[in-house]
Amino acid sequence: FRGGPPPAITRRHKSFFTVEMPSGADGLGAARVASTITYPAKPPAGRHSGRLMEPSIWPRIAPIWPSSTHFPHPVDSLHEEDDTRLVDVEDGRTCAEPPTLDSHGFELCRSPCVATDLDDAAQLEAYLAQTARLVQRATRADLVVPFHHVRIDTARDRFGKRGGAVERVHGDYTAASGPQMLQELGECGVLPPRARTMRRGAILNVWRNVSSEAVRSKPLALCHVGSVAPDDVGVYYLVEGGEGRAERRMGMNLSLHYSPAHRWSYFPRMTRDEALVFYTYDGRADEPRFTFHAAFDPLPDTAPDAPPRVAMIVRCAALFE
Repeated sequence: FRGGPPPAITRRHKSFFTVEMPSGADGLGAARVASTITYPAKPPAGRHSGRLMEPSIWPRIAPIWPSSTHFPHPVDSLHEEDDTRLVDVEDGRTCAEPPTLDSHGFELCRSPCVATDLDDAAQLEAYLAQTARLVQRATRADLVVPFHHVRIDTARDRFGKRGGAVERVHGDYTAASGPQMLQELGECGVLPPRARTMRRGAILNVWRNVSSEAVRSKPLALCHVGSVAPDDVGVYYLVEGGEGRAERRMGMNLSLHYSPAHRWSYFPRMTRDEALVFYTYDGRADEPRFTFHAAFDPLPDTAPDAPPRVAMIVRCAALFE
């Protein structure tokens, strides 16, 4: 993807896609909840932040990252330690000006789900097409191609250390793995040949609750891109597990280390008719580039009988002329 000046950004104070919600009742801004957010701690000298992934999970997440990357260090150099912090998380529904992709790196979109059964191949295809249209309109991209999707049920799956939801703050791609992933998608034919000459590439996630009930546990918290400083950012390795492997494939996440300057938002009780769209890699020269995110439990709001969270995550490549 060729370099060049970034396109002009027009801040959309009221996007067609943004769910309109009332401003904070106290007139002082958005409502907030105090909750714990789990950051990765900085590793000791000579160690590398990351962990081995269970062999049963690896095939479901491996397509997220370039296939040609292998972990270049001894497995015993991996280090994982939580740095759990009590932070204020803003209710994005009550912001006077709702967060947008341009201003925050993420946006809540009104988008009634076209599918009732995502196990049905035809309905899944229709849903992926709907998702591509949503991203194209939200980003003004010239080409959008979904390339990976996964459904995560917190009662069944173990993508995170403590269950299906990933509670560690992370970004899906680094400045190296993002463009490498786009290049590989072109080489294997997922992207058309014209993608190679397009000036800018990006990867976005579309996160949707696909349960019949509103989300009441493990909602997604997202960090405002403008509140992250370069010194806050590191690399986190997700390494293929299993015995007797001479080489181990890896995925590279960005890790975010705690700063009191970080600003967090979430959207409580998301339904099937809403979708969160956010950048996980953006190849333009200005912000936003990466949106850090994590599942969490809003302390005052999570009931012991809250149903499992069932979410569909679709990753899309977005290309710009």
